[in-house]
Amino acid sequence: SNSSSSNVYIRVGANERTVTVPTWFRSFTADWWRHNEKSPHLHDNGVKWGSAGLLTVDLASPRLRYLASQLSPAVWRIGGTPQDSVVYVVGNPPECATQDAVRRSASAPGPLCLTMRRWQEIVTFADSCGLKLVMGLNGMYGRRGPHALFNISNVREFLRSTARRKLNVFAFELSNERLRSVNGVSPDTL
Repeated sequence: SNSSSSNVYIRVGANERTVTVPTWFRSFTADWWRHNEKSPHLHDNGVKWGSAGLLTVDLASPRLRYLASQLSPAVWRIGGTPQDSVVYVVGNPPECATQDAVRRSASAPGPLCLTMRRWQEIVTFADSCGLKLVMGLNGMYGRRGPHALFNISNVREFLRSTARRKLNVFAFELSNERLRSVNGVSPDTL
């Protein structure tokens, strides 16, 4: 066998900068879990997180504001698996047509109703803590199956209302990651 060995030496300069990461590169996510959410597929995440879901967390809490501001500058992503169940209470979405439906959405199965008042509170919280806000949008609205077309009406009204109010949002993302084996969505239906 013709084997030869050679030594390789690598010199790493600890004082040499190769890449600079933006200061706001840090990020964290808040989710929409209901405090009593139980699902065999979702590992009972709502029960684990208590009232930390976006519809119920106390955004006026001085402690929460302090802790979030200590992460600044950072990106605060709002999203996660339940984001594709969020209905924006702007215009007249039938799923959230009554105050009772909006109130129940924080704990009952079905759509999660995000009022524009709560949306304003979320944006104000991000601004006051020095966070860049990235909002995950519902990409499943109006779909009856994974290959059905996306009904953009509710998202469009939400975005228009956000723009009219001049709310400070760094970015939007459309739909959460979807597993093809569970409610998978074909990109051509967006």
